[in-house]
Amino acid sequence: MMSTMQHDPSLLRGFLMQQEGDDKDTAGLLRTMIETLLAESESGLQEQMCDVLRMLLDAESLQPSNKERSEFWDVFYQKYFWRVIGVLTEDSCPNTLVLVLDLLCFCVHVHSMWIKYFIMRNKMVDRVAKLMYRKEKVVVLAALRLLRTCLGLKDDFYNTQIINHNAFAPLVDVFLANGERYNMLNSAVLELFEFLKKENLKPLIKYSVEKFWENRLSTIAYSSSFKQLKQMHEQNVNNENVRAEGDKTVMAELKISRMRRRRDGSMDKEEESYFESDDDEAAMAPSDQMMMDPNPHPQPFPSPRVAGSVIFNSASLPPLPSLGGGSPWEPLVDYDDDDDMDVSSSHQHQHQQRAAEEEEDGKERKNGKKNDDGDGRLYTSTPLAASETPTNAGEDAPSAQAGEKPPSNEPPSS
Repeated sequence: MMSTMQHDPSLLRGFLMQQEGDDKDTAGLLRTMIETLLAESESGLQEQMCDVLRMLLDAESLQPSNKERSEFWDVFYQKYFWRVIGVLTEDSCPNTLVLVLDLLCFCVHVHSMWIKYFIMRNKMVDRVAKLMYRKEKVVVLAALRLLRTCLGLKDDFYNTQIINHNAFAPLVDVFLANGERYNMLNSAVLELFEFLKKENLKPLIKYSVEKFWENRLSTIAYSSSFKQLKQMHEQNVNNENVRAEGDKTVMAELKISRMRRRRDGSMDKEEESYFESDDDEAAMAPSDQMMMDPNPHPQPFPSPRVAGSVIFNSASLPPLPSLGGGSPWEPLVDYDDDDDMDVSSSHQHQHQQRAAEEEEDGKERKNGKKNDDGDGRLYTSTPLAASETPTNAGEDAPSAQAGEKPPSNEPPSS
């Protein structure tokens, strides 16, 4: 079997999977190997079975492209892992415990994701912690080695399991019982706490200081590791307090700034985007648009109009008195035309002029006879007095006819 494993582990693995698939009730070779490992038989045979299982479970010997890895691991963990964990009791054989703990160290290191569920389900951390009360130092060191492997992964899952099961309590008890003797157990425990301090694993440091510092770790004077661990815990607590105060200050400033913005009447981004959107313009009714723009499309009108869209008919209106000699239809204030005057404004001005001329013609017809010499000028049949002025404001007086003396500009004598 060892020769086959060294040549090609996939051959033996395929044979084991075929046995598991053919008849599940019959004990296969894999079950026999695990029972041989757990039985209190010859130590040499147990060690060989442990090596064979390691090579079968090694991820490097499995082909990732095939389903061989997942299928074999599923069979081992679902059907046989609880048997391996069941050996971790206080009355088991020390040699068997050491081999099983070494196999579990290998599985934790290689199958970091697959083994987590079965560790939590079978309470493996609690079982391993209780093994530290065994008298055999080799078992205590094997259990300590498994805890150190879990810590070396720096995984929150294992840290939580250690804290929840209070796994450091047996460790500290064994360390204090060992005293100041410089041996492998003393060095292993000091190295574990040095690792916590070096990696600054905050949950475990807090757990160790708050749980075991008073009257226990504080009494150790020959090593400064625990005092430094306590100082690091205090520093972590101060940093957390400063960070918490900073977060509160930031939140308070944000709240105050929001209140100030509300008092000033300013708006946030959502409100600004709502009011700046073109939805209101798109939803505006055509009648509203006409009210805002009295003449969106300039069109010629059949009759003259004045003052926006109100249309006047000169024939139906009574004559208006002229102000200052000008046309009655002229505006009181002369505004300069804009450069961008549209065509409708010019049409409006022409219609106003035409209406004014018609009103003047109507007046002239009432006062006298109208004579037109072709240049648009008006003459009356009766001569004008010296003090009278022409009726058309803004136009020059008609030139005097031949043989007539033009009126004098001097005032009449009294």
